[in-house]
Amino acid sequence: MSATPDTVLLADDDAVTRLMVAAALEAGGFSVIEVEDGAAAVEAFDQHRPAVVILDVVMPQLNGYAACEMIRKHPVGRDVPILMLTSRDDVDAVDRAYDAGATDFATKGISHRLLTKRMRFLLRADALRSEVAANRRRMHQVKQLARVGHWELDATGRTVDASDIATSIIGVADQQLAHVDQLLSALDPPANTELAGALEEWRTMARPFRLDLRMRNGTHLSVSGAPCQTADMGSEAGLMLAIQDTTALHGAQERARRLALEDTATGLPNRTGVVDTLTTMLDARPHDNSLAVVILQISGYSRMLATYESSVVDI
Repeated sequence: MSATPDTVLLADDDAVTRLMVAAALEAGGFSVIEVEDGAAAVEAFDQHRPAVVILDVVMPQLNGYAACEMIRKHPVGRDVPILMLTSRDDVDAVDRAYDAGATDFATKGISHRLLTKRMRFLLRADALRSEVAANRRRMHQVKQLARVGHWELDATGRTVDASDIATSIIGVADQQLAHVDQLLSALDPPANTELAGALEEWRTMARPFRLDLRMRNGTHLSVSGAPCQTADMGSEAGLMLAIQDTTALHGAQERARRLALEDTATGLPNRTGVVDTLTTMLDARPHDNSLAVVILQISGYSRMLATYESSVVDI
């Protein structure tokens, strides 16, 4: 059975405490499920899936710390807000509560009005956490679909953080992408020179860039870079790279170019391709040089092409 979003699971072996806390929470708009020991709390969590859990530290059968750890191991218990109640206001109790996986703690005797406010705060914080986590999942899926990886560098070009997509595109095993020089060495010489120049402008002028590069293995990349600043970098700005594998896109563009400029049957330049080539040659020739154009006509070419296309269809 699924609980409503404002359901609180309250576990405390003291009946009076349970009564008072439950009354305060219900007055604040919560629905309360009461249990009297840690084992019952774990069982009730599995059955009701509450939005918030309140656990007393000292309980029979299973104390609050152990119950908290077991709830955290539950398939849906990893992120649920858990508040630990303790009568001991000492650092060791607090540390142990957090070590067990508690989200927050409070000492017994806390104002019931403040306890209700704290429940609302925990729910708001959990909603924000869920939204951030969902956005991260969506962004990760988008990056996977677009095959875009991120690579964060410090001011010297050393890796601060790199996604698995980035390491895969560059062809380096995870945790082995240590420096931007590894990308430079994997590029074709012209692309190497282009990226090296962009990196130099980043270092001297903090200038962002976007480049289309080709690797030695034939992979085409779109690499965008922009200065970034983190607390770990001190006063010097680092560099954030977005790396996308554009090999498939480049191949599609090349095929489209061939279809536009070449005859499909012979692979020779078509009328558009010839005009394009002649225009380039005319623009490039010295003004005092002449240019000869020879035109050949193939008799019966249309019939030959029709026969060729028909044979292709028959096959």
